[in-house]
Amino acid sequence: MFFITLQCFEKYMRKSLHFLLFALLLSFSVSGQNKKAIKAYENAKRAIQQDDFDLALSDLEKALKADETYVQAYLLKGDILLTKNQPKEASVAYAKAIENNGGAYINYKLGVAQMKAMDYANAETTFLTYLNYDKVRPETRLKVEHYLENCAFAKVAINNPVPFNPVSVGDGINNLYYQYHPSISIDGKLLVYTQLDVTGGREDENFYYALKEDGKWGQGRKMEGSINSRHNEGVQSLTADGKFMFYTICDREDSKGSCDIYMAKYLGKGVWSQGKNLGDRINSRVWESQPSVSPDGNTLFFVRGKNMRDKDTDLYYSIRTNGKWSKAKPMGENINTPYREMSPFIHFDNQTLYFASMGHPGFGDADLFVSRKQADGSWGEPENLGYPINTPYEEFGLVVSANGKTAYYASDKVIDEGRTRNIYEFELPTESRASPVAWLKGKVSDKETGKPLSATVEVIDLKSGLPWLSVRASEKGNYFAVLPANAEYALNIDREGYLFYSANVSLGDQTFEKALNHPAKLSPIKAGYKLVLNNIFFDYDSYQLQTKSDVELKKLVDFLNINKNVKIRIDGHTDNQGGKEYNKKLSTDRANSVKQYLVDQGILAKRISIKGFGDSVPIATNDTEEGRKLNRRTEVTILE
Repeated sequence: MFFITLQCFEKYMRKSLHFLLFALLLSFSVSGQNKKAIKAYENAKRAIQQDDFDLALSDLEKALKADETYVQAYLLKGDILLTKNQPKEASVAYAKAIENNGGAYINYKLGVAQMKAMDYANAETTFLTYLNYDKVRPETRLKVEHYLENCAFAKVAINNPVPFNPVSVGDGINNLYYQYHPSISIDGKLLVYTQLDVTGGREDENFYYALKEDGKWGQGRKMEGSINSRHNEGVQSLTADGKFMFYTICDREDSKGSCDIYMAKYLGKGVWSQGKNLGDRINSRVWESQPSVSPDGNTLFFVRGKNMRDKDTDLYYSIRTNGKWSKAKPMGENINTPYREMSPFIHFDNQTLYFASMGHPGFGDADLFVSRKQADGSWGEPENLGYPINTPYEEFGLVVSANGKTAYYASDKVIDEGRTRNIYEFELPTESRASPVAWLKGKVSDKETGKPLSATVEVIDLKSGLPWLSVRASEKGNYFAVLPANAEYALNIDREGYLFYSANVSLGDQTFEKALNHPAKLSPIKAGYKLVLNNIFFDYDSYQLQTKSDVELKKLVDFLNINKNVKIRIDGHTDNQGGKEYNKKLSTDRANSVKQYLVDQGILAKRISIKGFGDSVPIATNDTEEGRKLNRRTEVTILE
């Protein structure tokens, strides 16, 4: 059976490890001279074969009591203790094996145990001793050199801990079974996770969800519809609008090979469709798993390896254009290493990538890292999230909420006594946080008929002038956009045959819990219809255009170039501050500044007239600053 997640893989590997330990023991020559010791040692091997480590340890204690120099008994004791996550005790056993002339190669095992015990200074010394051993294989030498890098990093990191206070998401979600790989909705009120069901005599991974009410997570419930099946499903990623879910299924009839990535659609009322295989541009004959989809749904990150046991799994990505996914490519060498990379999570800001790696400097196993998208589109140098978020044990499966600081992950650290693998939440250190985001939604419709319209929705950063995203409103007119907070944007919505819609979106104090709603009623291109240009800005008491007006003005230029028969009038309006004649002149001058910009961009002057209305046509009260701001506006009127 191919388990999807690394958590379930751990369980699989423990079973395999029992067999491996036993097989290795068969190759050892029994050197103990004491027959009582040999008998106890043989009993320990049989106990391992029966998957009874405690009994095996008891038998090994008897063997060592009978013969204190029994190297193989110390080695086996160390292996079992390390498997049971008792590295300090394992270190003592390996050291005793070395002390009794067990061989220099045992320093490798001792160094690993010391790393697990966070005894990095001694681990460093032990590994250096091991490298002096004349029979070190080249591949093992590379691994030990990597361990030495980890030791050097960990010694510094432990002395500079980061804030970390994990809190269980509650008994409604965490129970005695395995639950892992959480994903969070953009409003922070829906948690989806994978749970290993062990009822009915079989192990089956399925999707569960929980809702947050009054700040607390409710009871976890199994997802309804066709999303769960007799196959193993897991490691899901929701689009920001909650309409689609990308996830992994293993060994389904339509699989390209091993585990593949699928996409399901939300049908409403808690029900999901059956997943559809994403095809051979993403899936292959090998192992694909652990997808994470960008907030706009157009970039997919995932893990690929020869199989789940591959020691060199890498992060891949694919981009969707016009509904088609590109051929998946591996991420750059600054992300992927010759070791395992896994569990990518792209934040809602679309700029911050969290993932787990065994290859970048860390604490000795899979650590959590963050990388940020650079101006040229590449990914920056990964940063370890620090201690005690990362430890000598395996950490992965991190997701971060829309506020950029609240993180969720699954851990088997002993935090809640009697539990297996549980989901916890905590606040990330400041330096590891993503950018907080807010989100927009709305419905596009025909102003005359009220009929919903599919249209192009563009969001442009007014400070940089660069487009942030471009999405298509659905046939029902609905659109959804996620944006970094603390910024100002131009929102433009257009469709052929209509005036474009213009809105100014300021996210200075908007929080992620609630969407900004921008319904857009598009006017047909007819004489007499008006368009308010909400992203035209002038200096105070001046007709000088501000640079950030270029975004809107370029949009108007494009509109006039597409609709070459349209003639317009630029209308200037002011608030009631100042004299009427002054306001009329200021509004006329501002309208003329807009016209001059259009002419400079090649629009024929005869297509453009201007009119200054001063403060004579207010659309809001002049008694408040907000109202006066609305009255200070530039409009376009269609003349013919």
